Amino acid sequence: MADLQPFQAPFVQPRDTVAQWTRSPGDRIDLFDVVKNTRPTVLIGVSGQPGMFAEEVARTMASAVERPVIFPLSNPVSRSKATPADLLRWTDGRALVGTGSPFPPVEIDGKEFTVVAAVARQARAEGLCAAFDDDALGGLIAQKMWEPVYSPYHRKVC
Repeated sequence: MADLQPFQAPFVQPRDTVAQWTRSPGDRIDLFDVVKNTRPTVLIGVSGQPGMFAEEVARTMASAVERPVIFPLSNPVSRSKATPADLLRWTDGRALVGTGSPFPPVEIDGKEFTVVAAVARQARAEGLCAAFDDDALGGLIAQKMWEPVYSPYHRKVC
């Protein structure tokens, strides 16, 4: 690509590196092509492009790794790469999912999972945060979450 940004340069690969990849039709290499050919163990999404962690991406990743780590971190919910419920369904409940937006708990095989709560409990177990009761966890997480506030825009006519 001719219009690369400086922060992209460290991630660019020469064409001959990807020449033998199995690719989708067209000139572009998309996320599915990367997952299919590189077999990553972790996906972190921060671009705000909704739906990027599509079913074929998650299933392909899960076919190559026992416990895929998938973090659709974009805010708000409408910009998320995928929902935790979809990711867990597409990976047969094996994915470790962390989000950047609040999502309702997910039920798998009759057991309810609260997204991101395991990370907070592990931080407590390792002494990386102040002690807390499990009953207080939801409120503590809510206190730390950023909530966008959109001020009304008023156009001033000169």
